[in-house]
Amino acid sequence: MKTACSLFCILIMFMSGCAPAIRVMHFTDSTYSPTGRVEVFRTALPQRPYTEIAQLETSAHDEKAVSLLRAKAREIGADAIILIGEAYRGTSYGY
Repeated sequence: MKTACSLFCILIMFMSGCAPAIRVMHFTDSTYSPTGRVEVFRTALPQRPYTEIAQLETSAHDEKAVSLLRAKAREIGADAIILIGEAYRGTSYGY
């Protein structure tokens, strides 16, 4: 059950590539209503309890990737995303 104080997060990996597609790997059979606001955690995990509902992967880069991931997160009912990795121009970054 989704509560106002719960934080539903999505683990994200950025992948380099040509087309800005988003791949979704759900961690649960539960479905959630679309959300309005998606918070982005870039350098630290949330300090409140959360449930991981999916992993998203995209071939887009930079802020375009974040924008695409936020849109998909809203669509599947997440209210936050945690950036966990990025491969950009052959270099990997960790968040």
